[in-house]
Amino acid sequence: NEVDKRISTMANRCLDLHNIDLEDADIPALVEKLKAVPGIIGLNLSANYVTNEGFLKLKEAIDLKNIEVLDVGDLITPSVLKGLTNLKKLTLRMVSGTLDLAEGLDCTDLSSCTALEDLDLGINNLQRLGDLLRNLPKLRRLILDYCIFAVEELSALIYAPDLNELNLSGCHVGAR
Repeated sequence: NEVDKRISTMANRCLDLHNIDLEDADIPALVEKLKAVPGIIGLNLSANYVTNEGFLKLKEAIDLKNIEVLDVGDLITPSVLKGLTNLKKLTLRMVSGTLDLAEGLDCTDLSSCTALEDLDLGINNLQRLGDLLRNLPKLRRLILDYCIFAVEELSALIYAPDLNELNLSGCHVGAR
């Protein structure tokens, strides 16, 4: 099957499982396969149908605390990513639209991911971005293309002194 093929061709301890129609119901079988693959530091679950429920099952069954690179697609919210303290690169695009989060994506749930250097939150309606940036001292790259957020949030960029790349293309920045 496709998961086995992707595991067998895994490079640099990074497993690319994007766009293979994974669903929450597939997580138990995936867990069994991943138990035989120690030391995964990168995981791409984007373009699948894994939700918070499925990701939590995966996180509980497999030790993801050493994961450094994660792309979870658009069906997972930051709340389930708490505790991933070694995470250096995170892609979490289009979540607020796909999940119809009327209040927007609350970024403070990512505050425990203090090792983050590269964060892509593109195509989201963001809430409390400033609170997040205060807790990410290592952030070097921030992608916010096509996001919606309050202009006041931009003042929090002072908390990211090592930021080398900031993408605000297509953003809608307004008043709260």
